[in-house]
Amino acid sequence: MNENERKVVDCLLSTSDNPYNPFDDFINWYRFDIAKGYNTCAYMARVCESTDLSNREERAAYNKAAEEAVALNLTGNRILVYREASPDSEYVS
Repeated sequence: MNENERKVVDCLLSTSDNPYNPFDDFINWYRFDIAKGYNTCAYMARVCESTDLSNREERAAYNKAAEEAVALNLTGNRILVYREASPDSEYVS
């Protein structure tokens, strides 16, 4: 399967105890995340290489960093939340 045939998806790093979906209810997801001390957005900002990248490259860098965060699982409850992207999205998982 070539890159243009791959299913287009978005993913975000979250935690298994957060009852909010970061795609559907970001504000409440973020409040919960901060209240628990996870600071997921700040963590991803530190570990994700995104300087001078195209949108597609930035999404690939984010996905890689999120997958590594799940593999390391420093908080013990890191998960990836997925959704199918809009057809015009240029992000590919």
